[in-house]
Formats: sequence, C-alpha cells, structure tokens
Amino acid sequence: MARNQMDLFVVYGSETSLLSELYNRPDSVFLRFYNETRLEGDSNSYFANSFVELESHLDMILKKFDITRIVFIGAGFLSQTKLYFQATESEIEAQIETNIRNYLKFTSILLPKMIQKKAGHFIYLSSFRSQTTCRGVTLYAASKSFGETFFEVLGKENGRFGVFSTSIRMGYFDGRMTNNLPADRQKSIKSAIGVDSLGSAADLFSTIEYILGNKYTNGGVVDLTGGINHIE
Repeated sequence: MARNQMDLFVVYGSETSLLSELYNRPDSVFLRFYNETRLEGDSNSYFANSFVELESHLDMILKKFDITRIVFIGAGFLSQTKLYFQATESEIEAQIETNIRNYLKFTSILLPKMIQKKAGHFIYLSSFRSQTTCRGVTLYAASKSFGETFFEVLGKENGRFGVFSTSIRMGYFDGRMTNNLPADRQKSIKSAIGVDSLGSAADLFSTIEYILGNKYTNGGVVDLTGGINHIE
C-alpha cells in the first residue's frame, strides 16, 4: 500500500503559540525542538530537546513516512533584557548559543538531507530589530542581522539544488515578546503599528504558506511588521 506523501517540518522554538496554526497543516509531520516547555502535540508530532534526540527522530521519520520536502522553521531565540555591559558572561554565551550557534547546527544536520531530496526550505523568523536598533538589543539585533545574512547566502548557494531559504522580518506579535511588558508599554506599541493591532498566528501561518508556494522568495526577506512606526 502506497504511503501518503508528506512535508516534514523541523521546528526550532516550538514552544511559541504563534505556530499553533502550523500544526494543523494537512499532509505534514512535525519534529518539534523545545528548550524547557514541551507543548501538547497530535499523533503527527515528535519532540526533541537535544541534537542527539533530534537526529534519532529525524532518521526514524524519514524511514517511516514518504517525506517529499523538509522545511525548517527557525523560531528559536533568546531576547535581551540588559545593556551589554550589564550582562554576565553566561548570559552572553546563552544568547550566542540560542540565537546563532544552534542555527548552524540545525543547518549542518538538515541541509545534506534536503539536498538529497532536492526539496527543502529554511524559513527564519527574524525581527525588525535586525535593521532598526535601539538601546538594549546589542546581541539580539546583531544575531538577527547575522541570521538574515546567513540564510540569504544559503539560499543563493543551494537554490539550484531545490533548497531555498527565506527570512520573515517580524514586527510586534501577540504573545512573542510583548506579554512580559507593562500594560502601558503594550498600549504604546500597539498604537505605533499602522494596522493598529499586533501580529497573529494566522498572519504568520499565511506568510509561511505563501513562502512555501513561491520559490522566488528564495534568498529574500518578507516584511511582516504591520507598518510599524519604529520606537524603542
């Protein structure tokens, strides 16, 4: 009996509620990498919180299912809450590990398998802070800028092999970085957005679907900011 053809989504930062609509996508299986919080998943979800576990599950999924395309969703990040000189060495190292080094590890694991299938897509969730900086985002902004450049070139190198790469430059989204802010700060942010609302899970999911259906986004950045008037 023939197996159904499936897309495999490898999700880094799967704790975020902004990807909730993604997990309802038909004909898809999900390998969800988490740090501390493992969200509930359906029978089409597998979980890992180490790269050893990730590779083990990846090999199993590729044998069990007829995977036609591998999609990486890079949602993992560690935000910055201090000026650089106030951060401890361990805090700096944690940001570098989460925001930069882990992306290199994911790419090294997934890229050869994507090339083998001649079908893959890296989708990196970036931030408007990659271009518009302010005080207190030294490492965060620099890491987002690094990610955009890294995946831009990755797409240029591998598009001919059927492996594409696109960044989504996100503005303020509901539940991503605003929940821990004071109410007056959240109100100020919302009023500075042209569409007068925070981004939603539906906004992000529809953009992911657009990217996956349009290979000419390869090597590029899709702005998803709602027309924000930049503020600190």
